[in-house]
Amino acid sequence: MAGPTHEKALPVGKHPFQLYSLATPNGVKAGVMFEELLALGKDAEYDAWLINIGEGDQFGSGFVEVTPTPRSRR
Repeated sequence: MAGPTHEKALPVGKHPFQLYSLATPNGVKAGVMFEELLALGKDAEYDAWLINIGEGDQFGSGFVEVTPTPRSRR
C-alpha cells in the first residue's frame, strides 16, 4: 500500500517541536533527547502526542505526511 489508509489530522501544540510517538525504544529516545537538550538550557520545548500503532495511527494522513519513516508510507 502507498500513502495513508485514512484521514486523520495531527494535533499541534504551542511549542516549536512536536513529538508524535509511542513508548517504543525509538520513541523514548526522542523524548530523552528533548529532555537532555532542555537540561542543557537549549531551546527545545516540545509537545508530546501519542501515536497508537495498535490502532493504526501511523497510517493516518497527518502522520504519513510528516514522518521520515518510509515504512509508514508503504
